[in-house]
Amino acid sequence: MLPQHIKTGDFIAVGAYYNGQLVATASIVIDDDGIAGFYNDSTLEQYRNKGIATKLYHYRLKLIKNMGIKQAIVQTSPMATSLAKKVGFTQVTNYKIYMYE
Repeated sequence: MLPQHIKTGDFIAVGAYYNGQLVATASIVIDDDGIAGFYNDSTLEQYRNKGIATKLYHYRLKLIKNMGIKQAIVQTSPMATSLAKKVGFTQVTNYKIYMYE
C-alpha cells in the first residue's frame, strides 16, 4: 500500500494504492486556526479490515506534524469510531446530525 497526496491551498487529498489501484481516499482541511480536520475517509469494501485506513490516518498525522500542526479533529461514523480511538483521537462530544427533507 502506497499512500500519496495532493495539496491545494488548505486542502490535502490523500489516496492509498494497492497494486496500482486506488483503494482508499481521505482528506485534510486546515482551518484558519491551524487545526487539521480529517474528512472523507473511504475504503473500497473488499479492502476494508486490512489496515489501509489505519495507515492513512498515520500518514495524515505525519503530514500535519511535518507542517507544524499540533491539533487534529475527526468526526466519525459509528463504524469508524474505534479506528479513530486506536490511532490516538479521544471523544470530546456526542455530535448528532439531523436531516430535513
